[in-house]
Amino acid sequence: MKTCDTCGRVTQLGSPTCDGCWEVESRLVNYLRGGGANARQRVEEALRQVARPASGRRRRVYLETPFRADTPEGMRRNREYLRDCMRHSIALGEAPFASHALYTQFLDEDVPAERDAGIACGLAWGDLAEVTVVYTDLGITEGMQRGIDDAIARGRPVVYRGSR
Repeated sequence: MKTCDTCGRVTQLGSPTCDGCWEVESRLVNYLRGGGANARQRVEEALRQVARPASGRRRRVYLETPFRADTPEGMRRNREYLRDCMRHSIALGEAPFASHALYTQFLDEDVPAERDAGIACGLAWGDLAEVTVVYTDLGITEGMQRGIDDAIARGRPVVYRGSR
């Protein structure tokens, strides 16, 4: 049996992508062609057209993406990437949670004790996830690796994917 490279579900005939993920990714690619000012509207339209999973319940996923950066431009890039990954996960029929999108609103990433507390809070929520999904387009940071190690230690599956 082969599993989907995107979502981890079993695929037919050894395909690298299941039918659902192939359909979603094809729609997103088609809507994003041409880029420009209408790209966001095309993505939103694609997301509206994606049906909920057959089970009627979205799979709970814990997202790992880079967050901290050395420059304001890097921070902007990482926040934009996080939004793209959240949208991608939702388009795949998942219910994503990204603790770094939440706790960084209240805790200072530059204060080690506050950063550690935010990561610990996020990892506690990770116990409710069915899988950890690691978005790898921008690499794997030290904070992401902590999340990966925690998922493995707790026996939660880890799926690596790109959003592009």
